[in-house]
Amino acid sequence: MSVARVPLNIFGIGFGLAGLATAWRVAVRFDLAPHEVSDVLFAIAALAWLASCIVYLRYALSVRGALGRDLRDMTAGPFASLAFITPVLLAAGGIAPYFQVTATVVIDVLVVGIVLLGAWLTSFWMRGGTDIDRLHPGYFLPTVAGGLVASAGAAEFGQALLAEVMLGLGLVCWVIIGPMIVAR
Repeated sequence: MSVARVPLNIFGIGFGLAGLATAWRVAVRFDLAPHEVSDVLFAIAALAWLASCIVYLRYALSVRGALGRDLRDMTAGPFASLAFITPVLLAAGGIAPYFQVTATVVIDVLVVGIVLLGAWLTSFWMRGGTDIDRLHPGYFLPTVAGGLVASAGAAEFGQALLAEVMLGLGLVCWVIIGPMIVAR
């Protein structure tokens, strides 16, 4: 039985919906929108992220070496980080209002995943796995977006030191990766 290829950018669906839900939650804080809509959007985003995880894992477990090939892919590889970044948004905006301790633990665990995946991808790219002609803004996702989103999530729960470290990671990586993408 042949399994259709599932690209890593499938995680962008939940990421976009989580971003919409987060924007709606900000509007709620300023009394510009009803709270219930943001809850529904977070639930939809969580379902989309979960469905993406299930679909991708089914594919990766069915096709030998698929995950490794996808992570080394010059175009789609950086999108793997959205599997870790999206739940940070979901925890900070969707879980925290109801279960703050749970959200804090989830974010702390995801920060470890973001840092490890970002470090692995960066080391792969630095070892010669990068073709300058194939660089695109998606390369900001693993380290820059991961660092900045994790920083915002940690700050939401009063973890100032973790928030500062992740902000520093995001900004330093932005300064390093930005010129390469612009030069392309």
